Amino acid sequence: MMIYCVPYAPIPNRAAFEALLPPARLARLQGEGSGALFAYALLAFALEQHAGVCARNAVAYTEAGKPYLVGHPEHFSLSHSKTHALCVVAEFPIGCDIETHRVVSERVRRRVLGEAESSGDFFAQWVLKESCVKLSEDAVVGTDVWGWLYHEVPGCTAAVVAHKAFKRPPIMILSAETLFSFADEKWA
Repeated sequence: MMIYCVPYAPIPNRAAFEALLPPARLARLQGEGSGALFAYALLAFALEQHAGVCARNAVAYTEAGKPYLVGHPEHFSLSHSKTHALCVVAEFPIGCDIETHRVVSERVRRRVLGEAESSGDFFAQWVLKESCVKLSEDAVVGTDVWGWLYHEVPGCTAAVVAHKAFKRPPIMILSAETLFSFADEKWA
């Protein structure tokens, strides 16, 4: 399992960055912020590093819109917050989430966690819950989930979960410049 994270920065060559994305995702990107663009560029980087796979040609979508790899055994999960993108590639199904620490209203806390879960580390609970939803296509979270929290990303909390126990891998925090260079070398 490999976990990659990157902070956002102004994109110097948007065309090269967009060329990393699967055509179906690029078409849906219109009107979204740069978070999704960074997440998919990070996926392209991670898949090439982890499995030698070109994401542009290998990503498809379920009817529910969940991305998956066609013809490759690897699984992945993506997330993006207000400041960072996160990508996990593994040999088994996984879910991930990242959230930037910020002031959150009590209404949002209740909506995200419900009345019974409103105490404790809000961001840890939030990312674990979102990761579980991403792991389970039907959005039903069972009890057979293992995971890890990550506080290494400045100003953020992240989580990675799976339906099996796994050793806690380190999170690799890349610079935006590393991702920009990858895009320029690969597709410019």
